[in-house]
Amino acid sequence: MGEPILLIDDEWRLVAVLRERLIAAGYDVHATLSAEDGWHMAHEHRPKVILVDICMPWIDGFEFCRRVRSAPELAHTPIVAISAIAYDSTRHAIVEAGATAFVAKPYVAKHLLQLIQNLIISPVNRSTLAAPADGAGEAI
Repeated sequence: MGEPILLIDDEWRLVAVLRERLIAAGYDVHATLSAEDGWHMAHEHRPKVILVDICMPWIDGFEFCRRVRSAPELAHTPIVAISAIAYDSTRHAIVEAGATAFVAKPYVAKHLLQLIQNLIISPVNRSTLAAPADGAGEAI
């Protein structure tokens, strides 16, 4: 079994596709459609990286990031925020909330996988890392 990754997004189709990609890349993927469930799963599975959508009902990605950063046992876990809302103000706000990196939807799978690998090898907390949006590769 590979490194544990937590995937949180309320779009079940995206979760299904990305989960399969991550499994194919050798990761042990734990996925959920809600940030509240994701919060509990993060404590249970202690993922090496958390992928979280920003816009979700009840607990959004901003609040999820704040909660993770306030929990000593999770505070240093890299968080990749994912959103179709890619304004500079959104990027800055999610990094302020505690995200390590931001990736705009639709994203290129190979770039997201490379970002995850880089964060596992050398976690960088609260940076403005982003997956390249050069169009190379397959978007998901």
